[in-house]
Amino acid sequence: MGRCDALALLGIPLPFRPHHTILHSSRRQRILTLSSPLHPLLRKMERSRRQKQRKVLLMGRSGAGKSSMRSIIFSNYVAKDVRRLGATVDVEHSNIRFMGNLMLNLWDCGGQDSFVESYLTNQRSHVFSSVAVLIFVFDISSKEANADLLGFSSTIRALQEFSPNSKIFVLIHKMDLVPTDQRSRILSQRTADVRATCIDEGFHDQQVEFWATSIWDQSLYRAWTQVIYFLVPNATVIE
Repeated sequence: MGRCDALALLGIPLPFRPHHTILHSSRRQRILTLSSPLHPLLRKMERSRRQKQRKVLLMGRSGAGKSSMRSIIFSNYVAKDVRRLGATVDVEHSNIRFMGNLMLNLWDCGGQDSFVESYLTNQRSHVFSSVAVLIFVFDISSKEANADLLGFSSTIRALQEFSPNSKIFVLIHKMDLVPTDQRSRILSQRTADVRATCIDEGFHDQQVEFWATSIWDQSLYRAWTQVIYFLVPNATVIE
């Protein structure tokens, strides 16, 4: 059975579908039930609901391919159509329900330098608190590999400060742009550099996974399936 087939077993349709109205409906419920005699029970249910929300950060420098992969996985885009997508402005939130009562709270963080600076300074605690998973996307074809690595280092330093037990999925993206005979060598070198950075910033090796991805094959779905595999066992512990 393929990795994508496993998504169906987890109750996750392909492509994933975001739900944008859930937070509004739950906020309305809190307002209407404040005077209810069952209010303590409702509070407990609300805490349980929040516990089952899993915060996932999608980060990487501008142009790395974050918006493209999000649109392919969540909005049924095909690879040839993503060229018309614009850059993400600040943070875009999506709420994706799966496994019936488990919510993936996806934060797609724009990668422009001004936004990244804000995430790391005045929004630092807001962005990096209570994170279950960081998905960081590297553009393997980038001509600024050192700057990419420095940006990653600053990001996981903030993550270590506010969510030290989180999981990091590193997506080495746009592998289709690398000549076939060079892919293994280039991927190994980039993986080694990123792994060393993670260890330097205080993350254990088992907290970090690496996936080579492209929008032109199933590698993108395989990587995101692994994110779901990680989230589901952690969710079932609290149920």
